[in-house]
Amino acid sequence: MKDKLSKGGRRGGVLLIAGAMLGAFIAGPGNSIAQKVMGFTATTADKRYVKRGETLAAGKTDETKVAKFNSTTFAPIVQAKVNAPGVGFLYITGNLSAEDDTTTAGGSRLQYRLAVNDTPLSTTPESFELYLPEDTAAAVPNPRENGSVTGVIKTTAKGEYKIVLQAQEAAGTPPGSSTIFGRGVSAIFVPKGKLPKPIKAPKTKKKPSTDGGDTKPTTPTTPTTP
Repeated sequence: MKDKLSKGGRRGGVLLIAGAMLGAFIAGPGNSIAQKVMGFTATTADKRYVKRGETLAAGKTDETKVAKFNSTTFAPIVQAKVNAPGVGFLYITGNLSAEDDTTTAGGSRLQYRLAVNDTPLSTTPESFELYLPEDTAAAVPNPRENGSVTGVIKTTAKGEYKIVLQAQEAAGTPPGSSTIFGRGVSAIFVPKGKLPKPIKAPKTKKKPSTDGGDTKPTTPTTPTTP
């Protein structure tokens, strides 16, 4: 009995290792065994599945303090580059933390937005804005505000895309100034693709009856009592 169990255990271990190796081959890139087994070429596989290496992420975080930021036009405060491998979509996020600069009178309004290759993803400056009031009490620090913004853009071709988080001081008399602390921008590239068409279930045919007509359910008869 022990011999049978040990042989069965060894056989199960061999099958487990073989299954793991087969899974590794199938999960391979590009021209893998999975493509050959499932009947896909490199072109048809691209249309139905996302292959390894086609999704990627990039970004940058900058923690260097920017004092007395007073640009009245949108200027980059952090940027990164994404090398898109083809047509697809970029999902972009940006965030920043800032407070009012006490060297100028009054509070400030810091506006920010995302841009790709110098093309802004939002056109209304007030859409994303931090209101930074001035705290005149010396014992109390200026309140700090945090902001974030997201956007999606379609890539039309393979190549490098520059993603930028921009900021400006809202127009005023006089314009305010801010102190910008940490900020970051990041992007995820997802290739364009299509979901596979659903597989239709085969139609079932009616089974012909022996008398040449369609089969009909029979009604059970109630036995009569003598």
